[in-house]
Amino acid sequence: MIANQGLQTQRAPRRHGSSLARKGWFTSNFVFIVLPITLFLIVSIMIFISINSDVFSDKYENGNGKLRYLRGPVGLLPILERKHEKKKVTPAVPNHLILVPGHAAMHIEKLFLADHSDNAWYLLPYQRKQGYPNIITSHIEKSIKLLHNDSNALLLFSGGQTRHDVGPISEAASYYYLAEYKQWIDDRNRERIFLEEFARDSFENFLFSICRFYEITHEYPTHITIVGFDFKESRYVNLHRKALHYPMNNVTYIPMRAPNPFNQEQAEDGEKMAYEEFISDLYGCNDHALREKRFIRNPFHRSIPYTLSCPEMKALLEWCGSTLIDTRHIPWVPSRSINSSFI
Repeated sequence: MIANQGLQTQRAPRRHGSSLARKGWFTSNFVFIVLPITLFLIVSIMIFISINSDVFSDKYENGNGKLRYLRGPVGLLPILERKHEKKKVTPAVPNHLILVPGHAAMHIEKLFLADHSDNAWYLLPYQRKQGYPNIITSHIEKSIKLLHNDSNALLLFSGGQTRHDVGPISEAASYYYLAEYKQWIDDRNRERIFLEEFARDSFENFLFSICRFYEITHEYPTHITIVGFDFKESRYVNLHRKALHYPMNNVTYIPMRAPNPFNQEQAEDGEKMAYEEFISDLYGCNDHALREKRFIRNPFHRSIPYTLSCPEMKALLEWCGSTLIDTRHIPWVPSRSINSSFI
């Protein structure tokens, strides 16, 4: 009996040591294995919920942005918004038309010469050796800068397929290709540069570009900026604008002075003749010289499509009277009535 008790007394410490060893193993594994795994799972679940669901979250906005708070057993936990999540901004509808009337069509195979050589363009005798390639380039560059400074603007190059010798390339397309060649058109502005490819004279540059703007935006421009020769300013502002009943205060003309070797005196004399023709025929469809120019400048016999795309302008587009068209037919005149700003 005593021997048995001694034996039992000797075994007890072994059982106690084994229990401590097991407890130590559990504690060690809990700290280094179980606890990290558990924490990792909790954090993963929280992140997953915060990213993929708004059911358990509230959003609070302030001047500095958004914070998302995850509801949990200890209250609201702040969770950062996803970095790739961007606030959607609806772009404003453009209301400013920047118009560049064309003056020549390009031989497209000579594009690489177009900013400095007459041979790249179809030029009339009075246009040759006058620095027209440089003039055209400067008009394009100026318009691109204006576009860059106004996010509510659209740029239109205007001018039809006016010369049979260069093929069916419009003056507007010629300007566009030159701008692209000069690397002035890129992903920042490409979606705001368009062509009007039917105009045959300055009046149609003005009129057709308003319709083209409407085709693009479904609105009429509230301001028009024209980039052109300085000596043509009066024709656009005093005659064409008046014929269209477009408000004086809503038109800006950027007068570009041509440098040497341009013959300014000769150009001004020619402008006097054109101005007189439009004074007697504001809409350019009764005077023989104006009608002849439109016929010659349409060698591919193209039909003007704008009465279909701009039905509100149909009466204006077809008007050929010797007097101003009634303002009831002008969609941009408020209440279809004349006020002093339209005169």
